[in-house]
Amino acid sequence: MTQPYTNDAVIDQADKFGNFKSAGSPKEALAGTFIMNSHIKYLQQGGARIVPISYRLNADQLNRILTQVNGIYIPGDTPIVLENERYLNKVRAILQWAQDKNKDDHFPLVAISYGYLALMMAGIQS
Repeated sequence: MTQPYTNDAVIDQADKFGNFKSAGSPKEALAGTFIMNSHIKYLQQGGARIVPISYRLNADQLNRILTQVNGIYIPGDTPIVLENERYLNKVRAILQWAQDKNKDDHFPLVAISYGYLALMMAGIQS
């Protein structure tokens, strides 16, 4: 999963109805997000194929992608991710999806650093 460059108040804050600005296409959703190259190399050395999943995707786009992958890696290289409401909401949605999927199948979910803390926060709030 990607993470934000910065905590962009315009893009990553909900409006008064709790909705986020739409990211448009999955390709557009990757703009302004990143995955460190060291994470990609680490996963590739373990035999993984990398599919960047933006934290800015809407629920339908995210669910469509999650049904096509066999696990997810949640990095968190900066404390900004813990302040980003949209990122935390996406981690919570992924955790819920993985818990549901793991009832019948195996769907690994790995998080490191601040991504792990975000995952713990999501688990507490579920």
